[in-house]
Amino acid sequence: MYDVVIIGGGPIGIFSIFSCGMEGLKCAIFDSNSELGGQCKFQYPEKKIYDIPGHKEITASQLIENLIDQSSIFNPDIYLNAFVESIEELLEENQKYFLIKFKDKEIKARAVLVALGAGIYQPVKLSVPFDEKLEGEKIIYKIEKLNRFKDKEVAILGGGDSALDLAIELSKISKKIYLLHRRNVFKAAYYSMNKIMESNNIEKIAPYSLSHIIEQDNKLTIIGEEKNIFVDYIIPCYGAVSNINFLKNWNLDLFKSKIKVNPATMESSRPGIYAIGDCINYDGKRDLILTGFSEASIASRSIFKKLYPNKAFQVNYSTNSDIFIYR
Repeated sequence: MYDVVIIGGGPIGIFSIFSCGMEGLKCAIFDSNSELGGQCKFQYPEKKIYDIPGHKEITASQLIENLIDQSSIFNPDIYLNAFVESIEELLEENQKYFLIKFKDKEIKARAVLVALGAGIYQPVKLSVPFDEKLEGEKIIYKIEKLNRFKDKEVAILGGGDSALDLAIELSKISKKIYLLHRRNVFKAAYYSMNKIMESNNIEKIAPYSLSHIIEQDNKLTIIGEEKNIFVDYIIPCYGAVSNINFLKNWNLDLFKSKIKVNPATMESSRPGIYAIGDCINYDGKRDLILTGFSEASIASRSIFKKLYPNKAFQVNYSTNSDIFIYR
């Protein structure tokens, strides 16, 4: 019987291990992937993140490594390749608990903390004609190593933060970057737009209407209404399509396909089930890693107070404890 089961192994879920551990809560974490890390690990491991406190910049993969190392002090139980099928409420000796069912096992917990991020996701793929054998070879959705683009000509498709951040990063090592967006308005940070404008080897073409892609002489030709572009690689940055339809089976109140929570406690419509990160919705919610860290702290404190109402409440800080446990 765990105090808390954390569902979702992205950065927010991993930090929740530490946050729950600081409250003295026994927890386990589950993720449907083969490793912890979420999108940071599998979608953009070498992308640099600039809004993590204490870091001028940090790669997504390094952030995950740091979070895992930080949480390891509490020796959590980690279950991978585990997809939650259902969450049932049961009563045993006047104590309510949750039975979390997986394909081949069942786990008991007194509280559940959902940190699913965008859910089970797949990158949005190109919708124009091209030879499918190019996927993974020259049309890249998942950036594992930046060095493959060294001294190459690269087209980045998209107009959001991910596209611009990647263009800025690759411009440091690539010969030429084409930033192509179907609209003339970019939805990205002001800082990033300035960096794009200042770069000598990023050519921004917007609007750009992509028609189809062909391969010729080991180069890709992007056929567009405005002009044709010749590159070594194409990186679509259209975001990801998330699948969180399974949440409907958990009897949670949803708003725009996200879990509704009380921001003061992070508790959902089902008492004892809490949710944090990009999978939730409340007034003023911002989908940032930074915000999720704060929500993890709020949720873990709320869970402790609910599970152990008779224990003395006191404000403690990690700097006051050599063993990183409040009580």
